[in-house]
Amino acid sequence: MAYVDFSTYTEVDTNTKITIATDTITFDTGVAGADDRVYKDYTAAHFNAIDHDFRFQAAGGGSTRRSIPWAISNVIDDATDWDTNNDEAVAFMTRGSSILYFYSYENETVDSGTFTASTNYDVLVERAANNATITAKIYEATTPAHQHLNLLDTLTETVPEARTWRYHFGLNYPQLTGDAGVSQYHDLNEAAAGNPWYYYAQQAG
Repeated sequence: MAYVDFSTYTEVDTNTKITIATDTITFDTGVAGADDRVYKDYTAAHFNAIDHDFRFQAAGGGSTRRSIPWAISNVIDDATDWDTNNDEAVAFMTRGSSILYFYSYENETVDSGTFTASTNYDVLVERAANNATITAKIYEATTPAHQHLNLLDTLTETVPEARTWRYHFGLNYPQLTGDAGVSQYHDLNEAAAGNPWYYYAQQAG
């Protein structure tokens, strides 16, 4: 695994709610209306085929508290504006004490699932290149992370087949009050791009 180094990302933390420690983002309950986030510009059309692993934990506060521990987008904005503007963005979001959302803002669609507060989960987001389907597979967390052993749920969304994305978010607050939690161990699985043995090594663990 080659985890993202969040110290190389852009951090916007106007309310001092975010702490970064290399591969881990810890965030406190955000202030409503704040545009705080951790993201990186990978240049235009960088993300097409998607094979992203990450781990999240959410405190599960009140029903208006949400967190986004993973997203890809062509627009740097909060989730409320992504929704309003039908922006080219896909996001994995927690809401309240138990609800998961997997949003395709461009298509104005969402799939949903559940989680247990203050519990670690490993997630694998997958999309074949130029494919209309993107999935988020939610697994029981393992040590080491991302062994993909116990699949708990799969959330599925649709995107335009030709869609590509520019920005990766390790955290994005919605305009509503953000929940507290952790976003960590993001692996974009790009270290061995072009290596014909990479797929087989991944399958072998």
